[in-house]
Amino acid sequence: MPVIEILAYTPVNMDEFIRFCRDGKPDGKGDFETDEQGRKIVGVLRWLHGREVSKARFFNTQSKEPLQLFVAMIAREENYDVPWIRRIPGFEPMVLSDGLVGKDDKFQDLPALLSLLQPNKDLNDAFEQGIGDVKRIVERINTNEVAISGGQREFLATLRGDIGTDQGLFGLLNKQFNTDL
Repeated sequence: MPVIEILAYTPVNMDEFIRFCRDGKPDGKGDFETDEQGRKIVGVLRWLHGREVSKARFFNTQSKEPLQLFVAMIAREENYDVPWIRRIPGFEPMVLSDGLVGKDDKFQDLPALLSLLQPNKDLNDAFEQGIGDVKRIVERINTNEVAISGGQREFLATLRGDIGTDQGLFGLLNKQFNTDL
């Protein structure tokens, strides 16, 4: 039975954070920037796909709102908790860890803050597209139609940005499968 998680964060900058979730931090040379541990900053969506998360929905307040909140709701099959902030390459510097959600003249209750959340169609659509792309690629890897050193396990590790993975794999697969991983 899937475990449902709801994760809430206050981004340092909402627009940059949403871009990071979708795109990671490309280095402009066909690869990704690395974090202090040497992991590739591939973004949240790829990282979730690398964990084989099958369902996710994203919500956020608008950038202009004085109170800022980003919420992800996911269904995962894993039977162990994952410390998100430290696991996703590049995530920690993108969010505040002090509990501050903004400054406002009015002190409102939590339902008022939650009412500002809107579904993020762009991230939801990109996640769903990625689910289909990853599924097609994994099927082809498992039938040996696509030869990847390390097979499915290496492909999923690459999606997560694990140390030592070949990020050039994205370009190859994107071209071969007409995807945008």
